[in-house]
Amino acid sequence: MKIGSFSSLLMVVVGMQVSCASKKIATDPEANNQTSQTGKVTASDSLFASLDRGYCFGKCPVYTVKIYNSGYAVYEGKDNVDMVGTYTARFTKDQLATLTKTAKEINYMSLNDVYDSPVTDLPTHVSSIVIDGKRKEVKRRHNYPESILVFEKQIDALVAEAKWTRSAKSE
Repeated sequence: MKIGSFSSLLMVVVGMQVSCASKKIATDPEANNQTSQTGKVTASDSLFASLDRGYCFGKCPVYTVKIYNSGYAVYEGKDNVDMVGTYTARFTKDQLATLTKTAKEINYMSLNDVYDSPVTDLPTHVSSIVIDGKRKEVKRRHNYPESILVFEKQIDALVAEAKWTRSAKSE
């Protein structure tokens, strides 16, 4: 009897270890999507670059833009911007190549992951890009190199020149 109980207990413990050992990787649901001819995100396009401009105690523009390998882009204006809501656009391969070139010129991939200090009234900006299959994200608020601004301004320029279409989910 004791052997049967011990065997049952052992099977339960081993089963729990196996089930707890399996991990699911959480990902951005948009990060592995591809855009179809209609411009909607479909299954295997991945995130190429992004910029998230955060809140401050003043009138800072607050928005997020995500640009995918296909050129499809999603802009979400939140506060202190002309376009509030969700918008979509498409960028050319040349525009994406220019952004990659800028990132390489400023050596983006070797920047620190975080530039910060306890200054609470400054906005946090988070940018990212994928180069040669490697994703790099930089979060900055204070004491950052000026070169990161070159990259962010390049994304801002793309945002400014794009022909954005208001998304149905914004209306």
